[in-house]
Amino acid sequence: MIWILDPEQPGESRGTMSAIGPFVSVIAAEEYLRKDARETFLDADKSCRELSGEEWAKPVHIVQFIKTVQQCPEVRVSVRLKDIPNK
Repeated sequence: MIWILDPEQPGESRGTMSAIGPFVSVIAAEEYLRKDARETFLDADKSCRELSGEEWAKPVHIVQFIKTVQQCPEVRVSVRLKDIPNK
């Protein structure tokens, strides 16, 4: 699975970023970005249209989801029996 991560847009939890997807390929994610940029540009007012490409939008990350893992701490307890005098 391919996702688009936007570091400029906060996610739902603190310290996270928003994600768009999943996409079936990198090409599909890139096509989504092109279409979204085209629609956003056409809807923008004139002052936004006059910005250069680098000023117009911040970089986003296209990432591939590899696997899901869950942290499961292993706890091993060692118990030593100590002889104590009977009272």
